[in-house]
Amino acid sequence: AVEYIKSAGRNHITDIFPAGCLTVKREGKEMAELFDMKQGGAVAFTDDQRTVNNSGVMLRLLQYAGNIDAPVFTYADDRNLSGELQANESKNTTLLGFKGSPSIAEEIAVNRDVLLSEYAEVPVHISGVSTQAAVDAIRMAKKKGIAVTAEVSSYHLLLSDELLDDFDTNYKVKPPLRSKSDVEALRSAVADGTIDVIVSDHTPGDRESKEVEWDFATHGITNLETSFAVMNRAMEGVASIVKIIDKITIQPRKILRMSVPEIKEGEKACFTLFHSGVNWKFDVSKSKSLSSNSPFNGKEMKGRAVAVFNNNKFELID
Repeated sequence: AVEYIKSAGRNHITDIFPAGCLTVKREGKEMAELFDMKQGGAVAFTDDQRTVNNSGVMLRLLQYAGNIDAPVFTYADDRNLSGELQANESKNTTLLGFKGSPSIAEEIAVNRDVLLSEYAEVPVHISGVSTQAAVDAIRMAKKKGIAVTAEVSSYHLLLSDELLDDFDTNYKVKPPLRSKSDVEALRSAVADGTIDVIVSDHTPGDRESKEVEWDFATHGITNLETSFAVMNRAMEGVASIVKIIDKITIQPRKILRMSVPEIKEGEKACFTLFHSGVNWKFDVSKSKSLSSNSPFNGKEMKGRAVAVFNNNKFELID
């Protein structure tokens, strides 16, 4: 399956780097065939937005991955505490009647994986960071010299749970939107290097999965086309554009043990042209994606990619 994905992705302007599952069917019970998938071209291993709750299984995964030099991504969420992740547990969401997911569920999961990483002496990458407590735990781990890296989605740097008043299911994401103080903590963590990577967390969904009652709606935002503008706005005056670009292009490659492209004579060209100051309005009806599950529809945006060159192909972006 990994080889098929890599083969199907060849000769396109966009490179595809598959990630394999950590456990069979992402159930967190039995280790998947990590070595075979790595031989087939998998660049990392993750159960995506599912946590390996069994600490013994997680430790063995780290130890085995360390032996084959395979990056391990974990998702920080103690499901016994977080429940169905309908919304952040806060005063605002409680007043609105949401089933709250406490931030402590993320903090506990982060601390466990940090401790397992230290014990196994194997690096771990934490995805889905959304709370101040998780940021504090990661910052402390880095000060101790533990090989931990972390990522945040662009929209978690901008949006808070105060936007849930009208029950717009396009704001239902995983992890849930947190408080304003969490958002500020995430921005500071990006600026000081505690957070290594900013991702789009592009999660397209069809209309039927979003145009339903909140409890039944799926999680996620279609965010590839808006991600740069969102992080550009969120980090304005907090971190330089150079630091932002580093966290969406260079740091991910380093974590995945990939070479970093350089712009110099004789190198294979691979670059994106962007304009950080251009103002534009996002219109889902003109989106490249087949999905329309975006809370940014009709919103004024600042900054966007304008062209891409890769694999000897050049494309202007409308």
